[in-house]
Amino acid sequence: MIEMKEKNIYDLWLDSLWECAPRKKHLLIEKYGDSYHVWKEGNNDVLEGMKSGAQENDRIRTLEEAEAISARLKEMDVTALAWDDEEFPDCIRSIKNPPWMIYVYGKQELLYRTCVAVVGARKASDYGKLTAQRIGERLAHTEAVVVSGMASGIDAWAHQGTLEEGGDTIAVLAGGVDVCYPKSNRRLYGEIRRKGAIISEFRPGIRPRAYYFPLRNRLISGISAATVIVEAAVGSGSLITAELAMEQGREVFAVPGNIDRIGSLGTNKLIKDGAGILISVEDLVEELSLEDTNDGLEAGMADGAAEPEALGDDEKAIIRFLLCNGEATTDQLMGVTGFSTSKINGLVTVLEMKGIVSTAIGKIFLAKKFENLYNMPLMH
Repeated sequence: MIEMKEKNIYDLWLDSLWECAPRKKHLLIEKYGDSYHVWKEGNNDVLEGMKSGAQENDRIRTLEEAEAISARLKEMDVTALAWDDEEFPDCIRSIKNPPWMIYVYGKQELLYRTCVAVVGARKASDYGKLTAQRIGERLAHTEAVVVSGMASGIDAWAHQGTLEEGGDTIAVLAGGVDVCYPKSNRRLYGEIRRKGAIISEFRPGIRPRAYYFPLRNRLISGISAATVIVEAAVGSGSLITAELAMEQGREVFAVPGNIDRIGSLGTNKLIKDGAGILISVEDLVEELSLEDTNDGLEAGMADGAAEPEALGDDEKAIIRFLLCNGEATTDQLMGVTGFSTSKINGLVTVLEMKGIVSTAIGKIFLAKKFENLYNMPLMH
């Protein structure tokens, strides 16, 4: 007679069988009822077709080992949720090939709110970084949770923009929730762990592997009601995330980019193939019916007043020139500010997304409803 232990002991054992794909695990649960009965009665089914590989060392072989891992998770304050647990997020449960288990480090409650994924290139341009940051900042003032993969580039800037405005964010990792990858994002990892949530389908201590990242991507899109691609080269992981989001029935938006940049080829192709064109974060807010949670910059704009302090110094430099000259070209702004073309384009795009400027026939204009908003402090 096998002693019945806590459910999560058997869940952890089943989850550790990496050679047994998620689909096989779900079939086993369907056949035997739960992970305890798989352990007790289904060993032949479990072992059938199993083969050793790089993941063999990650396998739990005894219940005592599973109990030790369960105790370690409690010490780390990491929650392990199995697919048949009541608290397992419905948004993940409903996707194709869902994981058998996820691990949550931080605010588990964020998984049950409206989430928006913001992803893109690791080698991002100034334009891309600034756009990702501003999207995060704007969504921080809504009920939405910003989801990304904590990679260098677009992901990191989206997370950081959200955190700087006091918003909520989730990082989805391709290794254990206690494994910071890339290491260069250790400070960001610590901040997300304290203020947001870090999740993974891989048990703590497991290192990222190349073929784990596509699995990670399906969770990023699966959690999210919409996925925004800021910059992406053709064939990039971000485009895989967009494809997965479409397959999962989620909304996909792409930020248009310079046709001469490799990093814009993927996003522009998404738009050509039918993705939503994100020319204003407000479009995203309205599309998902997101409610503002405070009197942010855009809320003030809706009332016909914006605070200069809500804008960065670089943005103010552009607005200052437009106030004095009425219009500008990119070359003029480069000459006045000393900024690169990509930085000017990034700033203008963000200001356009905020509804402060408009562009036409190669020129940049201050939106009419904001011509009198900025007083002398902005002009200094």
